This record gives sequence, structure tokens and C-alpha cells, in this order.
Amino acid sequence: MSRPRTILTAALVAIAASALYLPDLAGSPFYVNRDEMFFGLTAHSLATTGYDTNGHYLPFYTQSPMRYGSEMWFQPALMYTAALSVKLFGLTEGTVRLPMALFGIADIVLMYLVGRQLFRRDLPALCAAGLLAATPAHYIHSRVAMDFQAPLPFLLLWLLFALTYFETGKPRHLVAAGVSLGLGLFTYIAAYMWMPVYAAFTVMAMLVRREHGRRVALFIGACIVPALSCLPFLVTHPTVIRDVMWHYDRQQPQTAGGSELMVRYFDLQRFARAASVYQQFWTPRFLFIDGPGGLWAAGAFLFPTAGALMVGLTTMLRRLNVESTLLVGGLLTAMVPASLVGDVDAIHRASAVLPFGILIAVAGVDRLRTLSTPITTVAFGALWLVLMALATAYHDEMALAQAAVRAATVPVVVAGLAFLLKSARDTARTPAFWISAAFGVVAIQVVFLTVGLWAGMILACTAVGLLWIRSERRVDDRLIGATVGLAASIFVLAHADYSAFTRLGPIPATVIIVAARMVFAAAAIATFAAILRVASAFKPASSLLALAALAIGMLLVQFAYFRADLFAAPLARSVQAVAVFGSFAALAWWATSAESVSRMLGAVASAAMVGMVAIQFAYFYGDYFTHYRAHSGHFDTEGNQRIVWEAVVDEAASRPVPAVYFGSVGPYGFADLYWQFYAIKHGRQDLLGRSSGDLELRSDRIEALPAGSLVVTSPAPAIDAAITRLREAGVISDARLLTAPDGRSTFWLLRTGTRG
Repeated sequence: MSRPRTILTAALVAIAASALYLPDLAGSPFYVNRDEMFFGLTAHSLATTGYDTNGHYLPFYTQSPMRYGSEMWFQPALMYTAALSVKLFGLTEGTVRLPMALFGIADIVLMYLVGRQLFRRDLPALCAAGLLAATPAHYIHSRVAMDFQAPLPFLLLWLLFALTYFETGKPRHLVAAGVSLGLGLFTYIAAYMWMPVYAAFTVMAMLVRREHGRRVALFIGACIVPALSCLPFLVTHPTVIRDVMWHYDRQQPQTAGGSELMVRYFDLQRFARAASVYQQFWTPRFLFIDGPGGLWAAGAFLFPTAGALMVGLTTMLRRLNVESTLLVGGLLTAMVPASLVGDVDAIHRASAVLPFGILIAVAGVDRLRTLSTPITTVAFGALWLVLMALATAYHDEMALAQAAVRAATVPVVVAGLAFLLKSARDTARTPAFWISAAFGVVAIQVVFLTVGLWAGMILACTAVGLLWIRSERRVDDRLIGATVGLAASIFVLAHADYSAFTRLGPIPATVIIVAARMVFAAAAIATFAAILRVASAFKPASSLLALAALAIGMLLVQFAYFRADLFAAPLARSVQAVAVFGSFAALAWWATSAESVSRMLGAVASAAMVGMVAIQFAYFYGDYFTHYRAHSGHFDTEGNQRIVWEAVVDEAASRPVPAVYFGSVGPYGFADLYWQFYAIKHGRQDLLGRSSGDLELRSDRIEALPAGSLVVTSPAPAIDAAITRLREAGVISDARLLTAPDGRSTFWLLRTGTRG
């Protein structure tokens, strides 16, 4: 692809990602955690005065106050981009979150460019970018003002330049890769472990390729030079390393030196504990089912990624090269920093796993084009069987698990039919096909009546399997007809319940039920044949258009089958089952337009992945802006303080408020900082001079307030009793109990009166 076309495609990817990542940054999630609040206040201070909240002028690292539990130092990347955003647009939740959203958009564009370099084709590159954009962990953490994912653009830049260097051998690409890693150190604390490891993998790949020692030295120097930019600040602020180490190990004395704390931190016992935590990061439930704490509507990765990741890992480990060294090495080491911290399920601390996992998953699907036919068939089957097994095993934990299994069966059915249609393209036109199909329909109904549903299905499938074996791979219309008749009967029976049918005059209910099953099975076969005949009249203009049409068709059929339980009435369900079964024919015929069996399986797998990803992401996306938006603060009400402080601002806009008092607000006592955030947001800093508070609510302080003052506190039995007494005494003239988005009563907003 030409450079202008690549640039244009990257720009379109950026526009699409922006449309997905930028809407309602201020309101979703509604919860504003205290780190976001700290980033906002510090960014505002830097933007307006040049000093941080601790009085340091343009510091390299910014320090949180001790009241946060430790004097932690934050990296400069997010802090200064947030300061720029606040400088340009003012202090709001959205402006503080905007830099990380832009980082997320940059990740998606860079993923496309890395995919172009890795796969040499546009389609898998676009799939990689789209899959990262739809990955739940990436989406959620790109929309909060926390720096967990800030290293990803630098990681992807390193990967892009490293892959380019190993292709071209040009030193400037090697230098750019090193500089990317060096600058990436200043994004998030875990980068101080990630970036040296990625540098080591790069050097390892260079040594395997027997690169000249001067090239290795050039790369190491390119990493080190930007990394040294922090030295002047560390020399003038010697407690930085000590404070950071103590933040992660507070069992040690805070007065110990930084080197001493580091030696004590990285002991054998910690590595033993880290190994246990590391294993837990790789559980299927955490990665693909319901995410950290079961709060999300999906896992860290989208569910369809599971099978593709397994196939990709298997194929990469079979042949070790530069690409597999960098990708597999990056995947396996991404969880190490979070494991050392001991934070189980902390995907936010292991965000580097996301691009590596997605690139390997896309490589797994892409490899279906080039593997030998038997291996391709095994890999294709494994890709979907993994999904079915996971959805079955985690049925109770996974939302819409049964529907996911149905969607995962679509590519298997389409691929099987495509194999048949490649051998007998005119099969639905011959009398032998129809006679065999009718025989299959009648025979399976007799079997169901005599031995039962499940036993009948096993017997029928066994019989057809034996017929195929006896056929010695000679596919004829009779065998295809019997197979289609059997499949149509089972499909309609599985998705339409006729048990409500009753006796009609002298006709027994059993006869009516069997007749209904046979009628709709026949309708399914007829629809199959009709759609097959119509589809055979169309020829794809190009492989790209063929795959695009296959992806759209696969999405529609998967969604229809995903929602197979949409209707309750037997007739409506039967019609839907007939339509879905018939559509399999069109998809299978279209898949046969590929040049070979391997290409056909690759095309079907790619299209089905797009369909399943679109379906699950749509469900996740809807949940994110509804259920998750409300419940993101369910376990920690502190960040929901915007409810009460914006109510204070609204009341102050309608009348004079002589004073604001707060006590016992939220679990951690940061009410004054949240109040400062929202007063600045709404331009009411004048109210801050009339505000005071305590960690506990004090009735005597409330009694001393002027009439018309506002009081903010959180509900609790003792506080509710005190409010009742103050109301009875006339000290409180009005009391409103405000609720969080999830409906819980969270804050009291009180107005003082005069004693009666």
C-alpha cells in the first residue's frame, strides 16, 4: 500500500476511534475517583500558576499529599497533558480525562500501523485496530484520568520501529525504537519494569540475527539518553525513590533509604508470592468472562479473542523468529509488575498485555490462510471449540453465555456446508437431493419418537458419520440431501417448542407436533435451496469485497442466531429458525469464492470474529453507558460527591449562601478536595473562602452557622439521629437526601434555619 493511502486509512481509523472514545467523557463513568480528582487539581494548579499543589515549580514528578496514605510521586506524561487540556478548556471531569482518551485513540491508530508492518496487509491490520478499540479493559481505562495505559503509545511506537528496523536495517528506526522506550519510562510506574524488558527482547532479537555490536550499543544508547532526563530532578529531590518504594511496601520504616527499601522489596519471598498472583492473571474467567470483580459486562478481552489467542500462540511457538520473540515475550512479561505488587485481577496494572494479546490473536486467525489443510482444519475447529467450552464452563458467570455458544457455532456450520458445496455446487437442483432430504426429515422424526430427543440426535449423527465414512470421500447429492435434511430437522426442533400444541378433534397432539416439525423442517430445506440458487448467481468482484460481504452476512446471521430466543410464540420462533438455517447456505456459498480450502477457512474465521466481536461489544457498550455508569462507584461512594457539591453550586446560584460546612463525607475524608474541584469547575472559588469542615459531623459547629448556610454529610444511623434532633430544634430548616446514579441514598444536603 502506498504511503498516502496508509496515512489516509490511519486518519479514518482515528476518526472512527474518536467517535467511539470521546462521547460523554464527563459523565461516563459518573464516579470520579480520588486519583482523578488529584490529577485535576494538580493540572489546574500547574495550568494557572506553574506550581503543583505542594508548591513545586514545574516539577518533573508531581507529589500527592501525605493524607493520601503516602507521598507518592506521579509520572509527568499524564499530568502535563492534563494541565494543557485544563489550560485550553477549563477544569471539568471531561477535560481531565481527555488526554487518556487521546492516548487510547493513538493506541488504536498505532495498532493499525503495527498491524500493517506485521501482516503486510490492510485487513488484519484493521482487525487488530478494531479489536483493540473494542477491548473492554482498553476502553474503560482510556476514559479515566489515571495513567495506567499511558505507556501503550510508546510501547506500540517501539514495536512499530523495531519491526521496521528488522525489515529495513536502517539505524534511524532502531534509534526511534530506543527513544520510544526511554520516553515511555515517564508514563506509569510499571513502565520502569516494562521498558527495560522490551529493550532486552530487542537486543535478544538483534543477537539472534547476529547484528553488529555497534548497532546494539546504538539502541541501548537511544534508550538511555531520554531516560537520563529525570536525573536533575532526582538529584535535587533525593526522597523520590524512597517515597515510591515505601508506597508499595508500607511495612518497612519510612525513614529507610531508597536503596534499602528496594532491596527489601525485591526479596525471594515477594517473588514467590508474585508467582502465585501471576498465575491468577491467566484464568479464563478474568481474561474473557466477567473482568475484575465481575463489575464489567465482559472480560478484560472480548470473549471471541480466547480461541484466536490460543491458535496464535500455538502457531507462533512453533516457529521462533523476531516477531514471535517480541510478541510472545511481551505477552508473558506484561503481568509481572502487577504480580509483584500483589494486586490480583488488576488488569489496569497490566495494560501492556492488551496490544500483545490482540496482535497474537489476529495472527492466529490470519495464519489460517497459510497453514496446510489438515492443520488449518484443526486450528479452525479449536478456535470455536474453545469459545463453546468456555461459555459452557462459565455459564453462570458470563452474560448471555448460551447465546454466545450459538453465535460460535455459525462459522462451524458455514465451513462444513462450504466444504460440501465446493464438491457439489449444483446439489440443490437434483431430485436425488430432495428425495434424500425428505427421507432424512421423516427418519429423524421417527427416531425422536421412539428413543427420545438426545438419544435420537446421537444415533442420527452417528449414522450420517458412518455414511460419510462409507462414501470414501465421494460426495454425491444423496449424501448431501440426507445430511441437510437431518440438520434442518434438528435445527428447527432445537429452537422451536411445539409442546403447547394440543389434540385437535380426533387427531392426537403427537401427530400435530410431528407434522409441525416436518413442515418447518421442509420449509428450512426449501429456504436453504432457494437462497443457494439465488446466491449462486452472484460473483464477488474482488477478494476484499467478498470478505466484506461475508463479514456483514456473518454478523447478521450470528445476531439472528444469537437472539434465537427473541420470540416466545412457536410460529415466530420457527420462522426465525427457518430463516437462519436458510441463510447458512448463502454464507457457505459465498465462502466458496475463496481460492482454496485454507483461504475459505481463513475468510470464514475472520468474518465470524468480526461478527462475534461486534455483537459482544455492542452489549458491553450499552452496559457501559447505563449499568456500569451507575455502578462504577458502587463500592466506593467517595467519587459520587459531584452529586452533592453541584447541588451546593446550584443552590448558591439561586440565593446567597453565607457558609458551607461539611463533616463525615465519604469514607476517606477528602470532601474539602472534592469541593475544591467542583467549585473551580463552576467558577465559584468565592464559596471556598466561606467553607469549613471536619472529619466527623459536629452539631455544635452546625448550630453556630448563620441562617441559610448549607451542610453536607453522608447518611449513617448516628448522623441521621443527629439531623432529626437538629430539625426538631429548628437548627435545620430543610433536609434533602440525595441519591447516587445507582439509586442508593448517598449524601445529605441540609439548610440551616433559626431556632424557633
